[in-house]
Amino acid sequence: MEADLSYWRFIEEWHPKYWSDDRVLLCDILFRHLEKEDVDEDDKKWIAKDFNSNEEIVHELKRLEKDLYLESLDNYYERLLA
Repeated sequence: MEADLSYWRFIEEWHPKYWSDDRVLLCDILFRHLEKEDVDEDDKKWIAKDFNSNEEIVHELKRLEKDLYLESLDNYYERLLA
């Protein structure tokens, strides 16, 4: 099954600090790791140190994405109703 990342377009457009929020980069690194794409050696070491399984990585990825999406949604409604 191919990943549907359409929700990321919403985050990219509406998150107030998308380009400077380190959590965006963390999500990218974790997702690429899960997809077995190229990940920097330092990032591989960090992942090996902080996570014991792919399930833990998915849990953290979902937590980060949920927070980013919620912040984006808050910003969207603030602007919509301003």
